[in-house]
Amino acid sequence: MIKSYNDLRFLVTHVGVKSPEDIVVVSALRATLTRGKKGGFKDVLADELLMNVFKATIERTGIDTALVQDITGACVQIASAIQCRLIEIGIGAGVESMTADYYNRRTPYSDKISVVPCVADCQVPMGYTSENVALEYGITREDQDRFSVESHRKAHAAQQAGRFKEEIIPCTVTQIDKDGNQKQVTVSDDDGIRPDSTLETLGKIRAAFGKDGTTTAGNASQISDGAAAVLLMKRKTAQKLNLPILGKYITSAAVGVPPRVAFASQAIYTVKALEISDEKVNPNGGAIAFGHPLGCTGSRQVATLFPELKRQNKRYGITSMCIGSGMGMCAVWEAEY
Repeated sequence: MIKSYNDLRFLVTHVGVKSPEDIVVVSALRATLTRGKKGGFKDVLADELLMNVFKATIERTGIDTALVQDITGACVQIASAIQCRLIEIGIGAGVESMTADYYNRRTPYSDKISVVPCVADCQVPMGYTSENVALEYGITREDQDRFSVESHRKAHAAQQAGRFKEEIIPCTVTQIDKDGNQKQVTVSDDDGIRPDSTLETLGKIRAAFGKDGTTTAGNASQISDGAAAVLLMKRKTAQKLNLPILGKYITSAAVGVPPRVAFASQAIYTVKALEISDEKVNPNGGAIAFGHPLGCTGSRQVATLFPELKRQNKRYGITSMCIGSGMGMCAVWEAEY
């Protein structure tokens, strides 16, 4: 929505217009997303997983690592630093080993902080807030299961068609079996996708948050491990280094509301409230099928977005995610191919 002259000026000067000052993406790669505790990366530490993605980024672009001035777990933060002329080149990276870090979570809060109502709200498990969303907006168990089935169906179709080959880097890692034996395995496919999911099979899964609940392990985002990295710089820098340009960063926004979730109930409500066509939302499946390795999701979405825009011959895309404590964020990107 255009609210001011500055908004209009921004659209005229940034959207659909190439400038040497544009913040562009020259590489966006990811490791596969694998099931927490069970998948291909169950025995891999987060730093090793991210190292594989960094190495692939360096090898494929040929970038001199001395030129990379900052690496942080936020694509927009790197883009902002470049815009502010704090750095010229940076990597927005993300990694999460929920195998290692998720199951024994619960960061302690000071008693002086935890008594504040909004802080207490943020400690409510996401499953219960999912139930609150479903109840408040009339989203049924069948609605959520159907959304989950579609996510897995689209993800499986995309995987079978080889749509993720451009963004995924195979990782050779050490796996340990139940007897302690080690073996080297190359992990190159997302392993959380369940192509056999149906309304019937999902309907048999018991509710996870109360016997009359609607949120289940089948219609919630999976606990997963993954890593991704996005290499950003100004257009003039990319041209000087003769690097390919996948697209550019346009803008982003973050907002806060009462805590929401990354489960089917929240996704269904958001799609309906914004009146978005289902075909535009996660055309290759979403977090319910792939998993939601928390710190990796933003950069992973960028790695998935640009190849898909190219495949569909589309120009603009949005990445979005929830943030703990009831916040949400999205970014707008423009593809070039």
